[in-house]
Amino acid sequence: MIKLRSIIVVVSVAFLAWSCTHPAENATANNQNNNTGGNNNTNTTDKSCNPDSVYFANDILPIVQSNCAKSGCHDSKSHREGVNLSDYKNIKRYVNAGNPNRSTLFSIIGRGMPPYYEQQVSSTQKQAIGDWISQGAKNNSCTDACDTTNYGFKDVIQPILTKYCGGCHGASSGSAGVKMIGYDNVVVYADDYSLLNAIQRVPGRLPMPPDNALPDCEVKLIELWINAGTPNN
Repeated sequence: MIKLRSIIVVVSVAFLAWSCTHPAENATANNQNNNTGGNNNTNTTDKSCNPDSVYFANDILPIVQSNCAKSGCHDSKSHREGVNLSDYKNIKRYVNAGNPNRSTLFSIIGRGMPPYYEQQVSSTQKQAIGDWISQGAKNNSCTDACDTTNYGFKDVIQPILTKYCGGCHGASSGSAGVKMIGYDNVVVYADDYSLLNAIQRVPGRLPMPPDNALPDCEVKLIELWINAGTPNN
């Protein structure tokens, strides 16, 4: 009887351990087993940006870092529930290259992630993630000449802030009470230069974004807009 009870306990513990596995961990295993993307881990950089291509460093990483890989969630330090989405290697674990619908990163957006009480990923951003996965989920980037002739708020500055800051400082999230969506919200931090100090990572000031600096071109455009008097154009 004692031996039989021991066997039952062992089997029960094994079942509980299996049933309590985090869904993301199961999905990770499935993505790894079914990944058909080949060797896309090597970073490649195009000298010019193809409008028909979606680039990981330029388009996808800012979205994921702003909305998912932030402090207290899925950054390299917090890695909440064991999920780290801070860089290409870790993000790729949740991607089935070539198949967005079988990729956890894509399918979970709008279904609990980000949480309902935080800024949500826009349909345009989700489409970009889906297109990047469909194109092979490559570790790619591109460089274009920085056009400093256009730094209007609506067409240039707001899209930059939405991409790199919107997840933490969106209209509904507003981490630390700071919102980067909407001219009236942004201009408060532009006029006192706290926005510029943050993105230029001035010593003694809190750097933003925390983990990765904005590209030099984007920083320059924001600086030009601020120095022009922060017009609402």
